[in-house]
Amino acid sequence: RADWLHPGLHLTCMGSDSEDKQEVHAEVFEKVDRIVCDQRDQCFRLGELHHALEAGILSQDSEIYELGELTSGERPGRLDDSQITFCDLTGVGVQDTMIARLAYQKASEAGLGIQIEGETEA
Repeated sequence: RADWLHPGLHLTCMGSDSEDKQEVHAEVFEKVDRIVCDQRDQCFRLGELHHALEAGILSQDSEIYELGELTSGERPGRLDDSQITFCDLTGVGVQDTMIARLAYQKASEAGLGIQIEGETEA
């Protein structure tokens, strides 16, 4: 709900695999200062952005950055600590794989986790 948002808040919604799935009210986008998504076309079809587009709160021309634009430095992230930021992640296979790989690498370097024995197929 939009009335739950406050300065400095970051909100991430992830895993939208259906046009009907909705985690936040579309009005949230009226209060958000910066919107990021994993892939615009996919989020416009399946993600939270889809509902905001249908409600007329956002348009195809709204300032929405893709995650890759932020991580490459092509676009800025939060400009100040009071901005409300939103990230819509619908799931892009290569990004999910790289995030999992990085998490595994960091856990291994820190000596965290357990090894599960068993047969694997290549």
